Amino acid sequence: MAPKLARKHPELTSIVTVVNDTGQRYLTTALCGEDKHVEIPERDHPLDAHTVAQLDRRQSGRELIA
Repeated sequence: MAPKLARKHPELTSIVTVVNDTGQRYLTTALCGEDKHVEIPERDHPLDAHTVAQLDRRQSGRELIA
């Protein structure tokens, strides 16, 4: 699927392919249609403005293909 995506979107600089093992640990996640609640601890310090900007800039270019 990655080569097909690369041909369709030549503007992409990176394509990541995730290959899991048996997949059992993923059956109760949003990838399989079931939301999983994950506790996210409070951070002792906030992310700096540069890091937030880099994360935001890259987020819009991601696409999940299932």
